[in-house]
Amino acid sequence: NIYVDVNSNAHALITTPAAGKFYRSAGPVARQEQVIKVASKGTLEWFPSENIIFSGAKAQIQTKIELTYDSHFIGWEISCLGRPASDEYFNRGKLDQRFEVWREGRPLRIERLWLKGGDPTLNAKWGLLGFPVIGNMICVTDKTELVDSLRNITNVSIEKELFSATQTDGIILCYYLGNSVERARSCFINVWKILRQEVIHREAVEPRIWRT
Repeated sequence: NIYVDVNSNAHALITTPAAGKFYRSAGPVARQEQVIKVASKGTLEWFPSENIIFSGAKAQIQTKIELTYDSHFIGWEISCLGRPASDEYFNRGKLDQRFEVWREGRPLRIERLWLKGGDPTLNAKWGLLGFPVIGNMICVTDKTELVDSLRNITNVSIEKELFSATQTDGIILCYYLGNSVERARSCFINVWKILRQEVIHREAVEPRIWRT
């Protein structure tokens, strides 16, 4: 379990040095729970490395962000199903992934991804289109003029991958669906560079660990 508690008027950027890995399981479910609290006028930038879900894994991942009415949050979550670079795909196993954002004790955004290895959802047009990498990025803000600029900075059409940006209920939502963890991260870093300046009012300086 991971617990993050950002105090009032504090600012933290949290990242990780390497991917999280969920290996094949003969029975037990691997669980990861992340609870994040940001107090009044606090700011958290939450940028963990991707999770790799190996074929045969049984994984349950839950992230809950608890905010006040005047705290700030920008964060992403990236998952890779199998190891496509080695021609290993998510043919067996289960993934139950939840991402929740709460403000003042009320749900602002609740998402759930439930996948079963080999399920038609993985390749269907209404599902994941055969793409193994899934990413979502969230920024809590009431600013409404940023979405168009986010859409313009990212181009993944060469690989026929998908990127979208939209806003609803005081939250900007960005999604990536494609073949590459590196491209997902690159998309989200470009988004972050705009959001950091416009929402947090700080220059975007990439952590050195992202270049190692």
